[in-house]
Amino acid sequence: MTDLSTAPDAYPLQRDARCPMDPPPAYRSLRETDGLVRVRAWDGSEPWLVTRYDDVRAALADSRLSSDPRTPGFPHTQPTSAARQEIDLPFAFVEGPEHLIERRLLVKEFTARKAREARPAIQRIVDEAIDGMLAGTKPCDLYEALCLPVATHTIGELLGVPPADRPLLQAGSRRIGSRRVSKETGSQAFQDLNDYFEHLVDLRMREPGDDMVSRLLAAYAATDGLTRAKAVSTVQVLFFAGWGPSSYMIEFGVLALLLHPDQLALLKADPSPGPVASAVEESLRYATVSVNGRQRGALEDLTLGGQLIRAGEGVLVQLDSANRDADTFPDPDTFDITRQAGRQLGFGHGPHKCIGAELSRVEMSVAYETLFRRIPDLRLVQPLDQLPFSTELTLYSLDELLVTW
Repeated sequence: MTDLSTAPDAYPLQRDARCPMDPPPAYRSLRETDGLVRVRAWDGSEPWLVTRYDDVRAALADSRLSSDPRTPGFPHTQPTSAARQEIDLPFAFVEGPEHLIERRLLVKEFTARKAREARPAIQRIVDEAIDGMLAGTKPCDLYEALCLPVATHTIGELLGVPPADRPLLQAGSRRIGSRRVSKETGSQAFQDLNDYFEHLVDLRMREPGDDMVSRLLAAYAATDGLTRAKAVSTVQVLFFAGWGPSSYMIEFGVLALLLHPDQLALLKADPSPGPVASAVEESLRYATVSVNGRQRGALEDLTLGGQLIRAGEGVLVQLDSANRDADTFPDPDTFDITRQAGRQLGFGHGPHKCIGAELSRVEMSVAYETLFRRIPDLRLVQPLDQLPFSTELTLYSLDELLVTW
């Protein structure tokens, strides 16, 4: 049972600047002792923090823990999170039949087969980005030159977002994900994105084509309870979730490989699909970019990891901690692309597992294989302790990643 006699730590917990690729060191001691502990959020609330792998999986699969931000006690991790409950909620933030109906329609667009079919388009995007790197000056920022374009153009092309509009939408998404932005600014950012995607949805309703949004609109129109407003919010969250996490996962995976020359040598020695896929899974485990835990509100009393959680209490389910749990991944702080890391939780687990996981895997694998094949002598410009890591966003990020060759 957790000792509540000490004051909760401020959330998110602090990383050790000497080991910036590792999650906060406090997670290790929590996994080995309490497992669950209360933390103090920005608004003074004290949600439970879940750190062990088995507890994280159990929490993410438990229907008594709701992802709906309107749930009493729902843990808002920054002011913009509180603004979300003011909008039409997309499928990722609702529960029960409403969530299942919409997810079943969406999952048809994000199957493994669909991801494989997207591979030639992703290969073209990656090659064009690397062409630009090779034709440009050195050093270059790998995030701006490769990681961001790959993720943004992939989801942008799938949704039919014109290239010229994508930077503006990225800026709005960053405001929503920032810890430094007020609730009012977050509300305006949500509204701006909503206005844009209302226009996109209306355009596809008037002029349907052979694209994902048109297909979704047709499916929504044939399904009771799925409205135009719901379609707008869902397309918005698909763009939001489609470019940010993937861009940072590509960036941190490349960084992990550059920081571990022995592992990079293994990948270069055999860049076939099997080893590349293994490197992707280990990157997702080792360099999990989620800073925020998955947010849940308890709908009723339950016991998790030996701790009683009362109805109306908030729960933060920490994926990066679970992915470093030694009970599941031996020697978890070692980056090893030969590891069997298929159980990693970088995409979450349960009914709200990331719907675009297979697409992200293809993006990462194409980026890794092509980058190190075309620029085999790629290397970092700055040592690890000088890289500009940031926890300002809900995702762990680098302000830039300078490379040369």
